[in-house]
Amino acid sequence: MRFLYRSMFLKKIFKGFIRTVLTVLLAVFVLYCAICILFPIEHYDLIQKYAEEYGLDPAFVCAVINTESGFDPNARSPKGAKGLMQLMDDTAEWIAPQVPIENFNVFRVTEPELNIRLGCWYLSYLNRTFDGDLTLMIAAYNAGSGNIAKWLENEEYSKDGKSLNKIPYKETETYIIKIKINRLIYSWLIKVDFYG
Repeated sequence: MRFLYRSMFLKKIFKGFIRTVLTVLLAVFVLYCAICILFPIEHYDLIQKYAEEYGLDPAFVCAVINTESGFDPNARSPKGAKGLMQLMDDTAEWIAPQVPIENFNVFRVTEPELNIRLGCWYLSYLNRTFDGDLTLMIAAYNAGSGNIAKWLENEEYSKDGKSLNKIPYKETETYIIKIKINRLIYSWLIKVDFYG
């Protein structure tokens, strides 16, 4: 009789252990799938190449691309921005000769390599323009550098003319927070070689 009780007890423990292991494995699988869906990385070789060329953090570039287009190279905004980094035609046309891109055609802006190259150059330009201030750089990418210059001159938004105390566009304020959070997540994912 004792053997039967021990056997039933061990069977219960074994079933509980198997159930726990399966639950943990399912949770890990669901988490992995969620990360892959919410934080994809495509064209990482290009991101790394142009981030390095233009002195940017690849995790930051990934955060911008994810926020802008969700890594969809054919993404188009209602305002006309295109591609992975959501470049406007006039912005791309302004950037192209400065990179320089020979035989530039605005119809090529959705090509991943060209889009990432132009977008990284532009982020680098904004970084230089705003003396490495990440918040201003992100705000300018979203709202335009002209708006940022105006906000910096307005005491309601900037007390010192160098940083923003208040951002008048809620969309831009949300965008800055999202980019910063995504950058932290991508930094970790890249560091642990999650996609390797």
